[in-house]
Amino acid sequence: MPEDGDTVIKGSVLLKVLSSDNQKVDRLDVYADSVFNGTAGDHRGDTYRYYWDATGESLNVFHALEARAFDPAGDSAQAVIGVFLIPDTWATHHGGEILQNETWHARDNPHVIDYDVSVRNATLTIEPGCLVKFQPGAWLYCGYVDEGAIVANGSADSMIVFTSNRWTPLPGDWQSVGIYDYALPSTRFSYCRFEYGGPSGSSTIVVSNAGVSFDHCRVVSSGGFGIDCWNSGWFRSFTDNVVTAGPWYPVRIAAQQAGTLGAGDSLNGNGVDAVEICGGLVKDTVTWHKLSVPYVVTQDVTIASETSLACLVVAPGCSVKMAGTGFYVGQNAAGAFRADGRAATIAFTGRESEPKPGAWKSIWFGEQAIDSLCVLRNCKLEYGGAWDSANVRIQDCRPEIRDDSIGYSPGYGIFVGGTVYPAPETLVSSNFFYDDSLGAVNRR
Repeated sequence: MPEDGDTVIKGSVLLKVLSSDNQKVDRLDVYADSVFNGTAGDHRGDTYRYYWDATGESLNVFHALEARAFDPAGDSAQAVIGVFLIPDTWATHHGGEILQNETWHARDNPHVIDYDVSVRNATLTIEPGCLVKFQPGAWLYCGYVDEGAIVANGSADSMIVFTSNRWTPLPGDWQSVGIYDYALPSTRFSYCRFEYGGPSGSSTIVVSNAGVSFDHCRVVSSGGFGIDCWNSGWFRSFTDNVVTAGPWYPVRIAAQQAGTLGAGDSLNGNGVDAVEICGGLVKDTVTWHKLSVPYVVTQDVTIASETSLACLVVAPGCSVKMAGTGFYVGQNAAGAFRADGRAATIAFTGRESEPKPGAWKSIWFGEQAIDSLCVLRNCKLEYGGAWDSANVRIQDCRPEIRDDSIGYSPGYGIFVGGTVYPAPETLVSSNFFYDDSLGAVNRR
């Protein structure tokens, strides 16, 4: 930090150098344009930090920065990068902690985040029209250790742009905008554009154990996920957003929080055009809305609660793809699963483009399933039965299952067990079964 070819601002430039040795690194010297500049005294593990004072250096030209590492034996190694230096009057610089309310104004554009900015016990307000540029690897976040908020309300004709500060930007240039556990409810992003963030394996937007309003925003050219909701991250509102041109899923979120994704968003044009559901427990009433892309369930979803009404509602027209996973309803506590596709068919299938029988487990209704709320109607259920003998398994309960198309199971279409269940004859006559290896419904 910076990297070869980066544009940097005249002033104090933070250099980060990764240096290691099979014994230890004794010291790390820094040279600017082949002239000794100083020795890095600050390091954490193998990462050395050094501030290059560029206030008196020539502008609008490339400068060679060299780091030379020495071990106790006097052996050395070096690395050289070239950076392009521009006037500091062209930018407003930020880095470190914001400890009192602060506003970034468009008149001070561009705003350059030289290193991580953390909002603590304060609110950062970013005005419409602001241009915020990140040095490589830099974050902007709030709520990590204390309460804090970021309020970035742009407008349709004056969006707020968060982007890379590199001369030629690439996906993953900078780290993320993070909304963490103690983020205040006022945290909001509206009419914002986020581009070139989220290195591979990370994401441009991180929401962790907190709620955020996120509307009319564009997340483009991420190096990883567009938006990643860690743990119980969720949205107070999520409407009219576009997440595109990333190599992976546009959004990753847990089953309980997926209901906070609104309709009317465009999540297409990514490496994987789907919302990843990373499993979890549904313990309240949650509705998965019809999106512009399917849901892909990558970990099992359990629907149960001893204290509230746990009910997962899958809206008409949804497409749900299962990555070797299953839904477990009312097994250890009361729960319900409702997929009523009379208005538009709901599809449950394997994740693969050409799935095979047993590509996923099943929708399993357990003995504590709430009969009156459990519905599979006008659904297409194919290629399940990996562990559970059928696409649908019913154990000591009576869900409503009718007008469904159920096929390509390596076992039965529906398996019933226990002492209480719908009559197999009724299940057979009320649904359409095809290519289930052991037949439509087992006979008890």
